[in-house]
Amino acid sequence: MIGVYNLEENMVQKLSEQVDIYEFSVDNIEFPEVDGLIIDYISNINYKGWVFQAALIEKYVTKAKTVIFDRHFSMTSKEYDWLKKFGTTLFEPAINNRREFQYLPYWVDELEIDWSDNTERSIHLAYSHNNIENRLKYFEKYYKQYAMLFPDKKVCYSTNILNKKKSEDYDNSNLSLYKSIDYNDVLYSVVIDNKKNYEIGYLDESVFEALRCGCVPLLPREHKYFHALFGNLVVDSVEDIDYVTLIPDINGVFIEDILKNLNELYPEFLIDNVVEVLINCFK
Repeated sequence: MIGVYNLEENMVQKLSEQVDIYEFSVDNIEFPEVDGLIIDYISNINYKGWVFQAALIEKYVTKAKTVIFDRHFSMTSKEYDWLKKFGTTLFEPAINNRREFQYLPYWVDELEIDWSDNTERSIHLAYSHNNIENRLKYFEKYYKQYAMLFPDKKVCYSTNILNKKKSEDYDNSNLSLYKSIDYNDVLYSVVIDNKKNYEIGYLDESVFEALRCGCVPLLPREHKYFHALFGNLVVDSVEDIDYVTLIPDINGVFIEDILKNLNELYPEFLIDNVVEVLINCFK
């Protein structure tokens, strides 16, 4: 039996089709005997979950094969140095980052997308992410400049971290700040990030959140990887964004192209393949 903690429900379901699963929960503190342990790593920001996670690791790391997916790069060097002593297998969603970690991307389940109402979507271009301060250079290159040059287009953003001066500047640039943004209301989104994440091959999971809602993600040219996944949706300027989004009612075609490229060129993202990688850790 494999114990799992903090895994997304679709992954738990897929794993349970191949092996017996025990799902640990901070609300049901039991420690049955297991043959292995898979953890989607929690940082100390979630203190209660982090404390329970530490208890799990302490209980099982010397007794059962332990696999950890550090989804948010939150594990410290001191933590992974200690874990490696016990043969812990470490994964992270970056191609070329920490040498102690293997690459495991965010997994993608079957995407059933309804884009039939795309023409009714109220927002042309949107950014929705709590993290923006270390991405301001690219936010201003793609979102701010686009909003200024194309005032007839509705460009919006949602973030919890932004100083007052910047907020006022963006208000004056035709950028609308929303408390929250639903991608079902959005036609396009530029998947901006910071320079480091572009270089290490980290693809923000918001890509797949947008896709599930029928919103077309555009990849900045600065990203060093995954250009083949996005094809003609790789952009380098606001003019590129305008060119890509100029043709009406083509969102479905764009999304179909991404899904085709995902299956043919990047099968490592598919949930069945990720399950196989995880199961092989215990063989």
